Amino acid sequence: MIEVHYFLPSIMSDTQLKRKRSQRDKAPATALPKRQKSDHLHADTATSTPKPVKTQTPKTTPKTQVKDQISTPTVTLPQVVGDSSNNALQVANTPGQAKKSSRRSRRKAVDRVAIDEAQVVEKPQAKVEGRSPWSLSKPLGGRFVLHDPIFAQDESCIFASNGREVEVLSIATSLVERKLPGPDHSATAFAVSVADEEDLYIASSTGRVQRWNWITGTPVNDDIKFEGSVSALAVVASGDASQDALYAICQKSGDWNIVTGDRTIYTSKDALSHLRIEGDFIVAATSTKLVVGKRIASADSPRYDFVEITVSAGVTSLECRIESSESKKKAKTENVTVAVGNVSGEIFLYENVYPSDKSAESLTPRTLHWHREAVATLKWSKDGTYLISGGRETVLVLWQLTTGKKQFLPHLTAEIERLTVSPNGTSYALQLADNSVMVLSTTELKPTANFAGLQAQSCIDKNTNAAIAEEKSFLRPAAATLNPLSPDQLLLSVPSSTNETSQHTSSAAPRPFLQTYDISNDRHISRQALTRNMVTDYNKGPEGNRIKVPDVTHMQVSHDGQWLATAEHWSPPYPDVEHLASDKSSNDEQRLFRREVYLKIWRWDSERNLWALETRIDSPHQSNDDAQPGRILNLVSDPVEVGFASVGEDSCVRIWKPKTRLRNGIVVRGTKAEGLVDWSCRHSIPLDRSVELAEVPDQPRLLPPPKGAALAYSEDGSTIAVSQAFEHATETPTVHFINTADGATEQARAGFFTGTVRALAFLDRHLIVLADQTIAVWDIVDESQLYCINLDRLARFGTSLLTTNPEDKTFAVSVKSKGGVSRVQIFSTTSSAPQFNQSLPYPASAVLAVKGRRGYKVLTTAAEVFTLSPRAAAPSIAGIRTRRGKRSGGSTLLSIASSVIATPTTATSDAQADLDAEMSDEQAEVLLLENDEEADKPVVRPEQLAQVFDRENIALMPISEMFDAVVGLFARKPRAVPVVASVA
Repeated sequence: MIEVHYFLPSIMSDTQLKRKRSQRDKAPATALPKRQKSDHLHADTATSTPKPVKTQTPKTTPKTQVKDQISTPTVTLPQVVGDSSNNALQVANTPGQAKKSSRRSRRKAVDRVAIDEAQVVEKPQAKVEGRSPWSLSKPLGGRFVLHDPIFAQDESCIFASNGREVEVLSIATSLVERKLPGPDHSATAFAVSVADEEDLYIASSTGRVQRWNWITGTPVNDDIKFEGSVSALAVVASGDASQDALYAICQKSGDWNIVTGDRTIYTSKDALSHLRIEGDFIVAATSTKLVVGKRIASADSPRYDFVEITVSAGVTSLECRIESSESKKKAKTENVTVAVGNVSGEIFLYENVYPSDKSAESLTPRTLHWHREAVATLKWSKDGTYLISGGRETVLVLWQLTTGKKQFLPHLTAEIERLTVSPNGTSYALQLADNSVMVLSTTELKPTANFAGLQAQSCIDKNTNAAIAEEKSFLRPAAATLNPLSPDQLLLSVPSSTNETSQHTSSAAPRPFLQTYDISNDRHISRQALTRNMVTDYNKGPEGNRIKVPDVTHMQVSHDGQWLATAEHWSPPYPDVEHLASDKSSNDEQRLFRREVYLKIWRWDSERNLWALETRIDSPHQSNDDAQPGRILNLVSDPVEVGFASVGEDSCVRIWKPKTRLRNGIVVRGTKAEGLVDWSCRHSIPLDRSVELAEVPDQPRLLPPPKGAALAYSEDGSTIAVSQAFEHATETPTVHFINTADGATEQARAGFFTGTVRALAFLDRHLIVLADQTIAVWDIVDESQLYCINLDRLARFGTSLLTTNPEDKTFAVSVKSKGGVSRVQIFSTTSSAPQFNQSLPYPASAVLAVKGRRGYKVLTTAAEVFTLSPRAAAPSIAGIRTRRGKRSGGSTLLSIASSVIATPTTATSDAQADLDAEMSDEQAEVLLLENDEEADKPVVRPEQLAQVFDRENIALMPISEMFDAVVGLFARKPRAVPVVASVA
């Protein structure tokens, strides 16, 4: 008796491997493009003598072979399934293709871009059936709408809306307890139920009102529909106090209506706001009038009589209060007192505003005046003895009405937008202009809770269809980055106020603060000042002009997460230098000469949890001609070593590196054990302007500075690519390649893209160029263009963003689309067809790649963050073994074994019984493929999958880690399965 042991998976693999080899040998050979093994820029010139730098254009015949390229028809890029909007990108036309498609593109001939014959245009990919391989998450963050925060009846939480949903904010923990989505993805107004304090009404812009139980987070089957968009909502008790009566301000067809139930009780052509219901009175306001209505009992149904009172200046805030009066001769009557704030900072008090014995026009209000600017909010205290007001002065004012005295709470973090008094009068809820809500105690006026949202600035796009040709410079993107140590932490420069009404008219508001925001938990972490600011100081000059503060335009974090580099600019306002200039051009020169430009290097202080300033470099790009401090046009971080690179208006690229401070050869140490660090310029590389510019008319000797620049590090940090953008560019823009080791300009490339370069990025051995007319992918090693894509005309204006992700070998592009929004697309270097193509509801201000993870983070001007992540590839369900040992298609494990083994074998009953018992008891699902495929797949048991998904922090676990854990189970080395046979 001889025992023979077989290892089934290996035998099957060898047999099927031979079958695959035979099929492969029969397949026709396909010519593949030749690629060099080296991924470095100068791999082929390592032993050769360096040549002088000069501009090179691609040869007529590129090295990259593209099959059937000339006969490819002109088609539009395929769109991802589910996106019905037009694609913003089109495959670039070769000259031969342009003739065939001249009739179809005659109307868009102006938008076409002439492409050089040497350019390679990849054959458009066929439309991918099914859903996109990328998924777009629901937005996080958002701005609080201009609506009074509302306290719950027990004062345990407050309610605030971000426009999409109403957030239930816990006062005890300062955390978001629950989110209640608005009907039709909109939450424009909300109010607490009077009949049931656990219910909350949420109104939308479509007119729908939905009722929610905010404690359980479940909707109540009460769906109310108003005609028009709801901008204000008020709830009072009905006649028997068992139900709620809803009043709303609705806009429809240019009319503003006050509606209750299905009746319209007041209509105005002017915009109505500040709806208040007190007893039998209804109070609202337009910009110039105060509207007061009183309910009059009637036989059929109650009706309302309204009076209109003209108010000087514009109405910005309103509050009313019911006061009772009783005398011996007259019965008890109710009078309404209204407080109105206007744009001049005045507060008018109207007592008994609905008179019965005199006309409303003869009312003489009491005037309170302390605010310098518009009064944003007004509220009465619980007992009615105080009037609380707030505005742009960041000061909370308490007016004692009987004595006329005032109390102040100064130095708040931002302007006051809204104010609410708690039901018991023990707390104030303040909504501030920095997108935060603060709760103060009324006794000590100290904060008890704070809820801060994402404070990203709203970038105002001034482009219109009429003025689209006048755009000459880049619209600035957000200065934002992700922390390499904590990829879920977003660092961005933010303004002191995100309120659109407080933005500067001539330009966007400066951003002097740094905010750290946790994207995964959707919560604010910290905020600190990066520059001087005027939040708590008087911010107006002698002539009433607002004092400008520096603006942080660029921000980068080192690869180790320990250093932060910021670039800030400040220029004096025009009125401040008018006495030094004779005309406007001279005024501009004076402003440029007195401009302040700083490059600041910050170090992370783990003890205090903030960034500490380590080095300040004044005028890092000062012009040598007139000694003017040039602006920093771009700033990037070294991906391998600690260091940064910047390019400025002096047309120089400077590489900044740290070094330990020494004194007489001894390390200078500070308060800590490590030595002090100084930052200095390691290399300064001037760029040749003559490559980009021709002679400027009327000024042939004086070349203007560049208006923008694109800068990028290669993945290994050995090369920097840079390109400048000039206002009077007449030649083809050029990309310069710089060796970071010695600071030498090695090469310059042009001609493989069209238009001014907006952004550059490296992806492996490829350079991605985002210009204002095309997107080009250039192979650095082969010196050939892989493909080039034309941008739509609208995409050439507005903010254009580009970023790469080495983890999944893709790059993301955001360009302007129809309606002023942004279209985000994801490409790979191997195909010109976008893997993802979708428009966002708002313009994108930053697209960031997560270090060490797949996917992207997209920040919009609405202070919302979207996450783009690849979908996990699901295994095929064909051939899945059932729990009883059967599978759909194919044979069982024993039949496969008998077909593979040629010699007569008989499995021992014990070994087979053990194998069957193991498969039956553990109920393992084994993926067995068809006979012509490999079947050596591992056994994945339910408890192994449970270890991956049954975790406490599964909600916070990144999708990439979850995917890797699951793939690790199915892709591990299979266990050998012995089959014992007896041979006589």
